[in-house]
Amino acid sequence: MLQPCPECERPISDRAAVCPGCGFPCAEQRAELDAAASLQRDRASRTHVGETDCLRCLARGFRMIPDDEPEAGSFEWCEVCGHSGRVALVQSSRGYFAISPPTLDAFLRAACDELPLVAVRIGDDVPPPRYPLASQDGASPQDDDRESTAGGGG
Repeated sequence: MLQPCPECERPISDRAAVCPGCGFPCAEQRAELDAAASLQRDRASRTHVGETDCLRCLARGFRMIPDDEPEAGSFEWCEVCGHSGRVALVQSSRGYFAISPPTLDAFLRAACDELPLVAVRIGDDVPPPRYPLASQDGASPQDDDRESTAGGGG
């Protein structure tokens, strides 16, 4: 399909890498426009859908300091998740993101995009929790076992 060159307005193929008339890099500009449109769609589709494990501390609320850093062998509290081990889970057209709680509002309003540690794309599927979660009603699986054995013996 023919379209006008953005620079000289000469009709060129929509598959042309450069305009044969002026040398304008049409394919490069198309790629930039496509990327901008994709980012705009992603920003518009962002929805807070729950929580997930903090990637920085691996859902612990703290992290061990590696051997190659000063104070190796000790630990530090995780500032990304606020020591809870949990961060916000956001779904968008590009997949799922783990978002630090203080960054959540800015990410949802599209005031920021991916940032190291605080706004990280985690994939197309929700990862399972690293540690078992308490049930919705607050009872633990051990409580269920005790109830079933307490009244049933003869």
